[in-house]
Amino acid sequence: MERRLWIGLLTGLFVGLLMTGLASAQPLGGNETINDSETSNVSVYVSTKTMVDVNPAAFNWTADPGGLGDESTETNSFYAIQIENIGSHNITHVWFNATYPSQSPFGVGSTANTDTGNYVVLSEPTQNNTVISNRTLFHQVLNLTYRFINRAEYNNTRSLVYVTDPEGNLPTDISKYWYGRFRNASSEYFWMVNTTDGSCENNEFFIGDNPHTKVTTGSVDFSNCVAGLTGGPSAGVDACRWGTFTNNSIVGGGPVGTTYGYAEVNISGEHYCVVISNCSRLFFSRWNKDFPFNLCNSPYAEYSWDSAVDGQLTPGDSFVMGIKVRVPYGIYEGASNQGYITAIVNDV
Repeated sequence: MERRLWIGLLTGLFVGLLMTGLASAQPLGGNETINDSETSNVSVYVSTKTMVDVNPAAFNWTADPGGLGDESTETNSFYAIQIENIGSHNITHVWFNATYPSQSPFGVGSTANTDTGNYVVLSEPTQNNTVISNRTLFHQVLNLTYRFINRAEYNNTRSLVYVTDPEGNLPTDISKYWYGRFRNASSEYFWMVNTTDGSCENNEFFIGDNPHTKVTTGSVDFSNCVAGLTGGPSAGVDACRWGTFTNNSIVGGGPVGTTYGYAEVNISGEHYCVVISNCSRLFFSRWNKDFPFNLCNSPYAEYSWDSAVDGQLTPGDSFVMGIKVRVPYGIYEGASNQGYITAIVNDV
C-alpha cells in the first residue's frame, strides 16, 4: 500500500514536468508553424507521511557454533543495510528491535527455541558514500564496531561446578543467585544476579571481565568483585565487577505486571544497557531505544539516527549500518528459526 502511494505521487509529478517541457520546447522538426498553444496547470499536494525503507529485505548466513556470519558467508554477500526516509516528513530518531527466543535454546536437542534475531549485531551508522562504494574499505577504513540490538540470555539450566558465587559457594548457591552467560560468539562472559530476597530488579548484578572460550575458563570466581559496572575491565584471571540494577518503578512505565531493572555496563569494552525482566531473562541492548532500554544513556543505549547529533533524516536521504551475526556455542545444527529486526522511526 505504501509503495503504490509513493509511485502514484511520483507519476503525478512526472506528468507535471512533462507538460512543462512540452510547453517550452522547440519543435523537433524546426519547420512546423505554431498558431496557438495553451498551458494546463498541474498541482500536487504531498501529504505528510513518515515512512522508512530498510534494504536488503532478507539475509541468509552460514556460521559455525561460536562463529561469525559476515559477507563471506552470506548468500548474496550482503554486508550492510540501508535505512532510507521514503516518506515526506523529516525523521528525528531511528532505532531497532530484534526478535529473541522466549526461552533458552541451549540444552534442548533441537532448534525449537532458537531465533536468528538474537544473533544480529549492527555497526554504528555511516553516510560516507565514497567509503561504502567499496565493501573492503567499508570495514577497513571505517573500522566499525558491532553491537547487539537486544540480545536475550537466560539462566543456566544446569549447575556449573566451576563457578563460585559472591558468597564463596562452589558451585553457586542457586537459591540465592541466578546466573548465566553473555554469549558473544566465541567469547562468553559469566554474570550473576542476587535473588536472595526473591526479586531481581533492584538487586546486585555481577559480570566477569575475562571471557570463557574454548581454551580459557575465564572469570568464574565472583567472591571478590570490584564495585562499578561502567569502568574498564579489571585485571586478573578472575577479575569481575558488580553494581546494582535500578528498578524501573522509580521512573515509571512498562506493561502491567512486568518489572524491570536496568544498568549501564561495560563488558570488555563493549557498552550495553543490561535489563532484567521479571527475573526470567536478561537483555544486552545497544540499538534498541524502546522502554526500558531508553532509560540508559549513550553510549550504553543509542539511537541509530539521532537528529540532536546527526540532524534530521530528510525525505530521500539514507544512512548505512554494517550487519553481521554472532552465533553462540551450543546452538543446535541446521536452520535456526527465522527472526526479524525492525527499524522504528519517529518525527517528534
